[in-house]
Amino acid sequence: MSQAPSLGNTRPQNNTKLSKRLARAVGLAVLKALVALLPRLPLPVALGLGRGLGNLMRVVSKKRRKVALDNLAWALGPTHSEGERRRIAWESFRQFGMLMVEQIWYAFRSPEQIDEVIEFREEDWNDFAALHARGKGVIFVTAHLGNFEMQARIPAARGVEVLLLVRPSRDQGTTELITRLRERTGLKVVETGKGLRTILEGLRRGACVAMVSDQNAGDVFVPFFGRQTGFVDGAARLALKTGSAIILCYCVRVGPGRFRMLYSGGFVPEPTGDTTADIDTIMRRVADDSEAAIRAYPEQWLWFHNRWKSSPPPPERPSGPAKE
Repeated sequence: MSQAPSLGNTRPQNNTKLSKRLARAVGLAVLKALVALLPRLPLPVALGLGRGLGNLMRVVSKKRRKVALDNLAWALGPTHSEGERRRIAWESFRQFGMLMVEQIWYAFRSPEQIDEVIEFREEDWNDFAALHARGKGVIFVTAHLGNFEMQARIPAARGVEVLLLVRPSRDQGTTELITRLRERTGLKVVETGKGLRTILEGLRRGACVAMVSDQNAGDVFVPFFGRQTGFVDGAARLALKTGSAIILCYCVRVGPGRFRMLYSGGFVPEPTGDTTADIDTIMRRVADDSEAAIRAYPEQWLWFHNRWKSSPPPPERPSGPAKE
């Protein structure tokens, strides 16, 4: 015999859903206000506002502060003091605030203006051009480091077709607005879980696909900062299936409104017949390269993302629990 649902749990659940809807509505309203305001501001003023937003996020989100400090205690505890880790954590919030501002501000700039603010070596572009000329597509793999979407805008600004693979926001209105901003700079947005056919067709006609692979996932586990860590393995699977080249690269800030491309080179994975082993080999290379770039620019990585959420628990923490 079934029981009637407990009325005592109904109100808290409804309140939680209501608070989430309210938070998303407020977030969308703030985003719309920023889209209306930021393109009219000088870039230094806009970046100052971004740093302020990052500071505000740090102050109001105790959960994010703890995640950042815990991540840093694990990843950099053996090499950085507690004070250094706290400085890196606080700066990562400011860097994220500037990222939000830059996504809006540069969406209203010309391809020529975007091309001018990113430093990269001509030999790196030539290496990309040679891989792109194979006609089997190129997969750009990056991390949540610096301005991780700007690296996709270089080929787009130079007339190359670029498909940007993104995870949609929980709010549909926010997703649609951010998609319009991205498409203003020539990128074609494809949402994860919906666009596999679009991605495959793009690679087969020689387009580029840009994606980040360092968000928490359980696709494949490889060493990252000394710990088995889940990575998204889509880049490896796509390259093995289509014969596309993989290019590892990162776009880091080197000054106000200035960026530098860290280009780690491209390669074409060769299938051995053991797909599981091939994916593991490719993703180990991705993880090693991402870790090296993050260690070089630790303030510019998103430490407040719960990166090791899906990872097995470590045997011990090298520096003990983080303290605020």
